[in-house]
This record gives sequence, C-alpha cells and structure tokens, in this order.
Amino acid sequence: MIQESEKVTLSRAEYQRLCQKASERFPLGAYDSREEKEAALWWTVCREVYEYVGQELIFIPIPNKPDSYVFQWNLQQLVTNKQSESFDTLAIHGEYITEALKNDVA
Repeated sequence: MIQESEKVTLSRAEYQRLCQKASERFPLGAYDSREEKEAALWWTVCREVYEYVGQELIFIPIPNKPDSYVFQWNLQQLVTNKQSESFDTLAIHGEYITEALKNDVA
C-alpha cells in the first residue's frame, strides 16, 4: 500500500487501463444472474482502483440500493477526488462493464 495515498492521482489513461484490466480477467460464468455478475464486476473494478491509489476497500452504505449501485457510487466518489485531469469517469468504467456483460455467453 502507498503510504501517502492522498498524493496519488488518476489520469484518464490509467483509469481506463485499470477498468480494462479488471473487466478482462473477470470470470463472469461463476455467477447465475446478470445482477450478480454486474455487482461482482463493479467490485472487481473497485478493488483494482482502490488498490492502485492505496485506499482501503471500504464503502459508504446506501440503504435500499443494489450492490452494483453502491460499488459504482463509491468508486465514482473516489475517482472524482483522485483525477489528475478532467474526464468522464462514468463513461469509462461503464463502457468496460457493459462490454463484459454483453460479451458474456454464460
């Protein structure tokens, strides 16, 4: 873990690489429903990004929302605070998750 995690920033290219890495190596066939797969994909992307910036994998709970929403919202907060340049964080991670779910044949 990086000790001074507040100094770590994310460029668009680095964030894109982390999202791509997480979604490409994810075993979608291990889950029964699309909702489970989507939540697990969000968790995997979160884990990649949180690890990169040296942040503990702790989430702010959001009552009455699905896990995928909780992971997405928390990731959005972290990335927004770590951006080194302006980029659309929703479009980047959403693109990789959507593509992974679309290409899933299980």
